[in-house]
Amino acid sequence: MDAEHLLGTGLRDEHAVPPFTALAPLALRLVLAHVVLGIAEGALAEARDARGTAPPAQPPAPPSTPSHGNGCAECCCAGTEQGLLVAYGEMVTAARAADALLERAGGALERGVLAGGELGADERADIAVLVATAESVAERAALHITAGVLTAAGGPGLDRFRRNVHTLTAQRPATGGLRDVGDHYLNGAHPPAAGRPGPYGPPDAYRGRWYGNAGRPAGCPAGRLGAGPAGQPLCPADGSGPP
Repeated sequence: MDAEHLLGTGLRDEHAVPPFTALAPLALRLVLAHVVLGIAEGALAEARDARGTAPPAQPPAPPSTPSHGNGCAECCCAGTEQGLLVAYGEMVTAARAADALLERAGGALERGVLAGGELGADERADIAVLVATAESVAERAALHITAGVLTAAGGPGLDRFRRNVHTLTAQRPATGGLRDVGDHYLNGAHPPAAGRPGPYGPPDAYRGRWYGNAGRPAGCPAGRLGAGPAGQPLCPADGSGPP
């Protein structure tokens, strides 16, 4: 089978791969972002159902930014029924906005897969940026929601949602996807084909384990694999820069 018909990237070809084959990491990231948002939506639903069966842990805090700038200090005050409604409204809005972005990114990814070998590098970059945007919004929404329901509802067991979201997001660099989005917007740069280090992409620190002695790049001596400054691998021969 020709390389351009394979979906996925290998570490040794991550800087020069056909655009179509670089879609697999994006699909994985999108699936995990859906999982993270699903956890937050589950927390919201359980907090809603628990309302009335358990008192809130503390009065809900007002939203971080007053809606529409109309000075609704009275209706957004913590500890009031209006404040509770606004708090839930903010969380539901965050969940629905993230869901809309994920659906848009999923549609773009599907069109990229259907394009196959005809997918261009610019189109692949646009898909990657859209996935990174949706991923970042979904993660931020999930962190906000799973913390917010503890304040707004305080029912037993709600903390497990927050722990699960943190487990899925803690090891991923928070600014990695945002850096790709900003670099693409300002400079037209293409996000790396193999993704950023972390659970959604190949971690540079584990390159030695993944390559093994037989599969390490040419000119990279045994024992010299690893991460250098700014996470760059220590290959090839002189051990001072990326392969």
